[in-house]
Amino acid sequence: MAPCDLHLQFTGLRGSTVEGSLSLIARSAVVLSRISISLRGTSTTLLTSTGTKGTPMSYSEEHIIIDEVHTVSTKYTELSTGDHHFPFAFSLPDYTQCKPSKGQLHVHGPLPPSYTSPYLQIRYQLTATVYFKKSIFGSKLTKSLVVPLNPPQAVTSASNRNTLIQKKFTIPPPPEPPKSFISYLIFGEDEPKPQRPLVFEIRCAGVLQLGGPLPLDMSFVSKSITRLNLQKVTISLKCIMSIRAKGLVKNLVQWVTLCDVISSERLHLTDGRAVIPKSVYDSVVTGIPKSFKVCNAITSYELHVQCEVSGVASLTSETVNVKKAVEVVEHDLPSYDEVVGPQMSSAGIVKAAQ
Repeated sequence: MAPCDLHLQFTGLRGSTVEGSLSLIARSAVVLSRISISLRGTSTTLLTSTGTKGTPMSYSEEHIIIDEVHTVSTKYTELSTGDHHFPFAFSLPDYTQCKPSKGQLHVHGPLPPSYTSPYLQIRYQLTATVYFKKSIFGSKLTKSLVVPLNPPQAVTSASNRNTLIQKKFTIPPPPEPPKSFISYLIFGEDEPKPQRPLVFEIRCAGVLQLGGPLPLDMSFVSKSITRLNLQKVTISLKCIMSIRAKGLVKNLVQWVTLCDVISSERLHLTDGRAVIPKSVYDSVVTGIPKSFKVCNAITSYELHVQCEVSGVASLTSETVNVKKAVEVVEHDLPSYDEVVGPQMSSAGIVKAAQ
């Protein structure tokens, strides 16, 4: 029987610091020579295809995204019978540590969150190793624990870039009152009035914060229109997860509706501009994993905005569509106004590997 029982506890992730404790229950006096804590993270993909004879074939690819060992104690320590506790804390690296190997694609980026699906598993395992002074019981004991990690993520320079998207379209002119028969005989048929030009503008920094509001400023611009009827606003997020295994690639697409509102908002274009009130598209981003990139899996997001508008008293409406690539990040990052800056002011649920 081993001289002691070993219990490993993961307290949590405070910022980028992993915290926990190690408990030893000694049955008799023992002498420790060293205690170490290791963290190993892997990204494993599994894809299937049909072989030449019609038989299903499975392909798996695993990458080690982090493999670190931290020493808790290096001194010879004599422990008496009873319970002994050793807290530990260490910082996560800023980027993945996958080492190049032949025939595999390697990407270095921020550490991804724990994740599991039929095609992809991102898993972190914490292991404690206690080394004893040579004895008849053996030289060491180990204890491992799979832990859910959601490492902090920095906003990339591409996401920080201020973006203004403009989409030009036209709406029909307001209907004319019917002409009398005499006017028609005298003046003839009127020339049809031209379509009226309109510009749909979206200002966005390209960062969606999980648990935060939609970072959008939306408005209509026109020199010839003074009033508009906003009839519908739909905002959707397209999630594309590209998974790779031994040369096979599978793209998984998921649509998340963030806002789908039937509106009766009357917009007045003051100085040629009407801003859509944020109360119309008030929504919180949730239910999706944050953006991440590892050697065998990449997530990317597109924000799709659709607005349906019409002129006052018009019987027909027009729909305008805009899309933009975005990143989904944590809510405790800098605010939208801090990211966007003064020149522009006028992303979960992560499923942990089991």
